[in-house]
Amino acid sequence: MSEPRRMEWWPVTVWELRRMIQRVDFVVSVLLVPLLAVGTGLLMGWLANRSQREIVSVAVVRPDGASLPELERFRFVVPPPDTRNAEALTAAVRAKTWDGALILPADWLSGGEAQLILRASTPGWKSRLADHLRGIARRERAAAEGVTAARLEHYDAPVAMGERIANPERRGTRGDRVVGMMLLLLLTVSLFTSVSYMIVGISAEKAARVTEVVVSAIRPQSWMDGKIVAYTIIALLLFALWGASAVVAAMAFHLPLPTSVNPATVIVGLVFAVLGAAFWAAGFAALMATLKDFQSASKLQGNFFMLPFLPLALVGPLIDNPEAGWVIATAMIPLFSPSMFPMLVSLGAVNAWQIGLAILLLIAATWVMRRFAGYAFRVGMLMYGKDVTLPELIRWSKSA
Repeated sequence: MSEPRRMEWWPVTVWELRRMIQRVDFVVSVLLVPLLAVGTGLLMGWLANRSQREIVSVAVVRPDGASLPELERFRFVVPPPDTRNAEALTAAVRAKTWDGALILPADWLSGGEAQLILRASTPGWKSRLADHLRGIARRERAAAEGVTAARLEHYDAPVAMGERIANPERRGTRGDRVVGMMLLLLLTVSLFTSVSYMIVGISAEKAARVTEVVVSAIRPQSWMDGKIVAYTIIALLLFALWGASAVVAAMAFHLPLPTSVNPATVIVGLVFAVLGAAFWAAGFAALMATLKDFQSASKLQGNFFMLPFLPLALVGPLIDNPEAGWVIATAMIPLFSPSMFPMLVSLGAVNAWQIGLAILLLIAATWVMRRFAGYAFRVGMLMYGKDVTLPELIRWSKSA
């Protein structure tokens, strides 16, 4: 008789999973994000390849009648003499004869304003053309003052600088930072999405007044355990599916995967995803058990729903100085560790013992929150017409 009682949470888990799979909005949202990620990656990759093959044609009018030195992906054209005025050039650009037209006045090297005629405001190639023109002006100004091109090149020669990494485990490339950001966002979104569906389900169950039947057939703790396990599985599914979609999208965009994408980072991310999903599922289950419905939440109670998003406010310090003591200490807190710590791991900013300590703290917090959720269900779900306040629930749990 003891074995079925220990496993009585399992039918609840199966029922919750089956109910979620049968929801059209859940299936669409789960599949839509990967399709959008992969589709966007393929589209961006195609647009980038096409953009790299496109040649920008620019008509150039200089006082000496010459063109500009060559520039990659640009074709400079000197228009016929009868079309070198602004009106004719504007008409030619509007007619798509050229992508743009550049008119340089006689005093352009001494501060005169050049005029760029465009079909639309600020195209992507404008900054490259401005940099190219700035380089030409610099060389011509230097030549006018008697500085040869070789001498100018000597002035511009870069200073040789080697790199020696004091901590080889520390990763700080742009790709590593992007991976860390993606981990933070994916974990935050997957955790919040899973508990959002749980919140809706508990609110509907309480409105339908089915809890009397539930508690007569199953222990409150087992009912909560089944929900926690079910929505932990859902969060893990979302994290794995969306994470794999992000990798596929990056590969479609021809982006090389940084060294932070390795089995160790993936395993740590999955561990924190599982524990974080269980922690937040238990926390929000306890909160919803104390409310008549979602709309009846007070302003103070409503603020609890924003807690999973707090780590997003610390993105700056996480990226700029992930090894700071206060950053690591903050990431140790179970409220933040599910989404913050995998980011620190991807950046190589924490040691093995710090990872282990964060996991142990999160396990302990999840266990406490699980028991608290079971008690909240036993007390709060049967109290119709009145919301149980948090101080009342804590006081009753101490006296129980």
